[in-house]
Amino acid sequence: MFDLGSDDPNKIEIRDGSKTYFLTRSGEDWWAGNAKKMDADTVDELIDKIRDLSASKFVDSGFAAPLIDLTVTSNGGKRVEKVAVAKAGDNYIAKRESDPALYQLDAKAVDDLTKSAGDMKPAAASGK
Repeated sequence: MFDLGSDDPNKIEIRDGSKTYFLTRSGEDWWAGNAKKMDADTVDELIDKIRDLSASKFVDSGFAAPLIDLTVTSNGGKRVEKVAVAKAGDNYIAKRESDPALYQLDAKAVDDLTKSAGDMKPAAASGK
């Protein structure tokens, strides 16, 4: 769903119902919206789950009110990709901003993404 390739994102914003996650990369570090340094391993896992989102097939209909909004900024801020995801039966339907196509996503991939977002942790305090 995202054209990241080997690029690492610079910013990630996820709105999942009432939960919002906003991450910004500075050098090798990731910071949450509340200026809290995040554990790199848990953020890397989230990035892997974002990369794992792929269409299992194209569909003609089924996109209703989005449950999840994802915005990923990469390529030094030059590429901003936005994807809205709605529940459709046992699966999910995704729609990229400015693209009329609808994509069916595997429910496990979406569930893994939302779980990974919820599992992110702040970085451990340095012992200095």
